[in-house]
Amino acid sequence: MRHQPDRSHHVHTHWQSKSDFVAQHYLIGGDWGAENEWHSHHYALELQLIGPELDAHGCLVDIVAVERELDAIVGQYQRQNAQ
Repeated sequence: MRHQPDRSHHVHTHWQSKSDFVAQHYLIGGDWGAENEWHSHHYALELQLIGPELDAHGCLVDIVAVERELDAIVGQYQRQNAQ
């Protein structure tokens, strides 16, 4: 997690990432060989939030809330077809 102000534009940036989660999918609509079969891929998710000001604690966002939402998004893709 990174949090650093972009002083050139007077905005603040927050980076957060989830790396190396696995989601499954298969291709339809043609003869794609092995890709037509259910299979897994490794993915990474990176989030960048930009805002004009920090809160009283010097944070752009509630990091715990962002983490909770990212976990929910990643969980959806880990549990279902990633089509």
